[in-house]
Amino acid sequence: MTTTDYEQDFHRWTQEQAQLLRAGRYAALDIDHLVEELDSMGARERRELTNRLKVLLAHLLKWQYQAERRSPSWRATVKEQRLSIDDLLDDNPSLRPTLDQQIIKAYRLGRLLAVRETNLDESHFPTDCPYSMAQVTDPDFYPSSSASRDALTSVAPRHPGRWNACFTFNRANRHKLSLDRGNRIRGRGR
Repeated sequence: MTTTDYEQDFHRWTQEQAQLLRAGRYAALDIDHLVEELDSMGARERRELTNRLKVLLAHLLKWQYQAERRSPSWRATVKEQRLSIDDLLDDNPSLRPTLDQQIIKAYRLGRLLAVRETNLDESHFPTDCPYSMAQVTDPDFYPSSSASRDALTSVAPRHPGRWNACFTFNRANRHKLSLDRGNRIRGRGR
């Protein structure tokens, strides 16, 4: 069997290396490139964890700092990222002890993503991650609004089976009116 050059056809090279391993022909293996690929595979899993944490942390920041724009889409993204992170950690348990460091690394990127998606100034968000590892991974954790309680007043009479209105005022004179049937009041961002 002639071996394919690693640089010419990577897919074919991987198939040939797998055949050589299965056949026990270790002397014919391309050891240098196999080691490089194994190292790369581990790095890829760490990058995926960092990327998923980045998206999760950005959405937690958005949830906290733009409470008036919360949406089912944001909640779904938070849930999706947490489930994917949990699956990734189940598949790669050796990454679990590094989660604290990965959160610190991912927060820097997540903060910038939140800045880009909210149009808020970077100084609006904490420099260091405000959430603990337990909070980040807790499926029931959603940060409360950063607005003080006296700055926001909400009246939401809720009567099951009737149309309800929720009118919210804040000091910046922004307001919104939301209507929904039953107990759900849906917020509408500006």
